[in-house]
Amino acid sequence: MGLFNKAAELNILTGAKVAAIVFSPHDKCFSFGTPNCKSVIDSYFHTTASASDDHHDRIMINNINDQNYNNDSIALSILENTNRLEEDRKMKMKKVDGFWWDSSIDHDNMSLNELMSYKNSLLNLKENVEKRAMDLLRISTYTT
Repeated sequence: MGLFNKAAELNILTGAKVAAIVFSPHDKCFSFGTPNCKSVIDSYFHTTASASDDHHDRIMINNINDQNYNNDSIALSILENTNRLEEDRKMKMKKVDGFWWDSSIDHDNMSLNELMSYKNSLLNLKENVEKRAMDLLRISTYTT
């Protein structure tokens, strides 16, 4: 997840106006803003550029706006793909025939954190099953 994707998520989750401006080592400007970088920057400074800096600022703002359009499209595409992948994952879980433990996991596409979380969940499940089995054993011992 990149900086612009995180900025888009922040905007979606909180409704905050967000601007991210990055210059590459070759002085190429990349930006992302919601609703756009210019409005966020203007909100921050509460004023427009002074007359002496107006030409330089207009060039910079035009460059930012050009990049902003491209980055907004990319960020939206990333969010849509992320949502689609999450929905696909949920659908795979629903389509399992039988019990969930009968299906294989797609461990090749899982991150280390996901695998560790999966392992911990299985260990917790095992512990809970063992406790429940002991409880049932105790209950059956008392009733017989």
